[in-house]
Amino acid sequence: MVLDLVGDDDLRGGTGVWNTVDRPRRRDAIEWSGTRGFTYVLPLLLDGTEIRVGVDKPIEADCQRLLAWSANPTEKTGEPVVLIATGPLKAQPTVRWVITDLTWGGQIRNGDGKRVQQYVTVTLAEHLAPVIRRSPAKKVREGKR
Repeated sequence: MVLDLVGDDDLRGGTGVWNTVDRPRRRDAIEWSGTRGFTYVLPLLLDGTEIRVGVDKPIEADCQRLLAWSANPTEKTGEPVVLIATGPLKAQPTVRWVITDLTWGGQIRNGDGKRVQQYVTVTLAEHLAPVIRRSPAKKVREGKR
């Protein structure tokens, strides 16, 4: 799906996470917790208007596809779609994303009442698959030292 970027994309995160540890009668300590994933906010435009041809294309299917990508689990994974965003963006094209929020803005409808233009702000979160590690105790129980 091709969407037009209509404002400044906002990339945040990727920084360290530090937690404050309360210590009675002493100064608080600070403890490293890990690295925060990226969040990406993209102001976009779904545009079906055709100036050269003069026939506007309804974009309802694209709007419904965005909704499905954000909420409907796929048969393969049981989770919503994982995306890759490409184009002149601040994020690397190798980062995988999931949609965490859609904020619908203004729209234009044709004479038949069908949407031909829709502003939408898409919020993405970096998708990192969990790493599952087997316990050393399980290997011992199975006799695989």
